[in-house]
Amino acid sequence: MLKEFKKFAIRGNFFNIAIGFVIVVTFKELVNASTRGVISPLIGLLFKTSFNELKWVLKEDSINENGEVIGEVAVLYGDF
Repeated sequence: MLKEFKKFAIRGNFFNIAIGFVIVVTFKELVNASTRGVISPLIGLLFKTSFNELKWVLKEDSINENGEVIGEVAVLYGDF
């Protein structure tokens, strides 16, 4: 398998994959920015809510015997 990878990398395809990876990461950031910055606020305005605040709390905050606050466990489906 390593021999096949070396053969693949030597042929120049490795550079093409690196360029493709950079393009995919950039595209992902553009989609995330447009979704969070444009689409979600417009839908939130329509339904009069903020999607960042929507969550399903599995376990509430609690205080242990040492007085430390143990944070809640929640599914943040509003971010999704």
